[in-house]
Amino acid sequence: MSKVELYYFSGTGNSLHVAKELQKRIPETNLIPMVSLINNDVVETRGETIGFVFPIHFTTVPMIVKSLISKLDLKSAKYIFAIATRQGTPCSTAFTKN
Repeated sequence: MSKVELYYFSGTGNSLHVAKELQKRIPETNLIPMVSLINNDVVETRGETIGFVFPIHFTTVPMIVKSLISKLDLKSAKYIFAIATRQGTPCSTAFTKN
C-alpha cells in the first residue's frame, strides 16, 4: 500500500508532468489516472494522503474531476490536497464532496 495516492487528470500533459514531479519528491507515491476510474461506482482510497492534480477547464474544475470526487470513499485519508494547473486566466477551483 502506498502512503500517498495521487489522482491526476491531464489532457495536454501539463498536469501529468506536475504529478510526476511530485512523485519524485514524495516517497511512496502511487500515480492514478482519473480516467481509469470513471466507470467505477465507488472509488475506495487506501492512502493516508490523497492528492489531486488537474487542469482548469473553462475557469473551473473539469467534470471528470468532479465526478471522481463524488465517487470517492476517503476513509483511509488523513490528509487531502489538490493542485490545479492553468494558463493564467482567472478561475474558481473550490469544490466539495457531498
